[in-house]
Amino acid sequence: MPRDEMGTLISIDIEFDEVKSFLKRVYRSVDFEYENLISRSQAGEFKDPDEEANAFFTPRTAENLAMRAALNEINSLVEWELSALGAGPFSKAQLTKKNKLRFAWDLKREDLQKLIESHYGIKLDDLPGSKEVEKLRRTINSFKHRKGFKDPRKDRDADDKNIFGQYELDRATVSNYLDGARKFLRALYAQCKPN
Repeated sequence: MPRDEMGTLISIDIEFDEVKSFLKRVYRSVDFEYENLISRSQAGEFKDPDEEANAFFTPRTAENLAMRAALNEINSLVEWELSALGAGPFSKAQLTKKNKLRFAWDLKREDLQKLIESHYGIKLDDLPGSKEVEKLRRTINSFKHRKGFKDPRKDRDADDKNIFGQYELDRATVSNYLDGARKFLRALYAQCKPN
């Protein structure tokens, strides 16, 4: 394994580990709060169901924010690594043009994908973890642009009956997305040599 590739994979693993460590800390804190609230509920401390629901709102919100932050970080990492792989071939193409200076990160995701596939002779959608990366991307973009609501034109899965639904995150889904993204980047660098 060339030194650049090894360094890149180590750096990627460090970033994944940082995100997972962050999530573990938040989950531990939230779980402690949940246990405390459950004890209080069983002791009859809450006057009515609304008061109890309000008490659970803060830790639930913290957990949801942490999961979205983690997915956003990993989505950004994937986009950065794709841009890094596209930088070499894109900059060579830019040398022949006289118009304004552009960079690989200026490209739309679809154009960047075509560039990488053409240059390296691979198909990104065939790499392990690619489905999870795409679902992660659609999920995080829905929170970024539509408060988590699905775009019925783009976000339909074959088993999705509710075309106007919202993405809902849970720990297992987030873990699956993170594991898929890590597999995807490892497979990507096994196929492409970093610039």
